Amino acid sequence: MNLLKGMFGIVWVELPRKIRLPKLLESIDGRNDTLIYIVLAFFVCLCWGNSIKKLEAFSPNLFNTILACAFFYLALFTLASTPYTEFIYFNF
Repeated sequence: MNLLKGMFGIVWVELPRKIRLPKLLESIDGRNDTLIYIVLAFFVCLCWGNSIKKLEAFSPNLFNTILACAFFYLALFTLASTPYTEFIYFNF
């Protein structure tokens, strides 16, 4: 049972008895606007559709084709215009 708790991180979870906002922000090195960003991110995650819903609603048309080709061309152009850099672990 301890192995399963350790695998899922249950051993490390400590919930505070009372959450005090200034102490919580101090523990994550946050400013006053950090809470606004957390709440905004929470609502974006809940309201924004996931990729499966987006795929079901996707319909291929001329605009999507042109947009995909433009992004593909931009990616190839960026790849071709950047100078060659060696892989960081090339000599190992």
